[in-house]
Amino acid sequence: MKLTQLALTGLFVAATSMVTMTAVAGPEHKHERKDHHEMMMKKLELTEEQRSQVEALHDSKSGQMQALQSQMKDVKKQLHQAMKSDSFDAGLVRTLLHRQADLKADMMVQKNSHRQQMKTILTAEQQAKMHEIKSKMKERHHEYNKKRHAEHSGE
Repeated sequence: MKLTQLALTGLFVAATSMVTMTAVAGPEHKHERKDHHEMMMKKLELTEEQRSQVEALHDSKSGQMQALQSQMKDVKKQLHQAMKSDSFDAGLVRTLLHRQADLKADMMVQKNSHRQQMKTILTAEQQAKMHEIKSKMKERHHEYNKKRHAEHSGE
């Protein structure tokens, strides 16, 4: 019994560690995202029509993602409670893990759909510029994480 519970706890930890973007960001994060969004639109030199299309797409995506994130938060809470319960229900845990996986898949589909819709709004030059900006941001983020990891590991 304890071995089964330990194995399922391990499965739970593995599943939850694979899930990203599950917590609904606080207001300070919304502000940072808005600044990032504005900066990106300026750097891409969008026309007014493009700007309004991107804003509408962004607003639509934000609402849909918030709903998915809220559902994910609820499932994680239920899963945590099910794992802590004195009467362990493997069926319930499996159901919740499947729901969590489905929500993660929905989030990934939503993100890719948004990316594809952005391609229809931007010109080829703007798409290339956006790819370049994102690559540089990713590189800076990676370097920051490497530096941060080195500081924490005592190197």
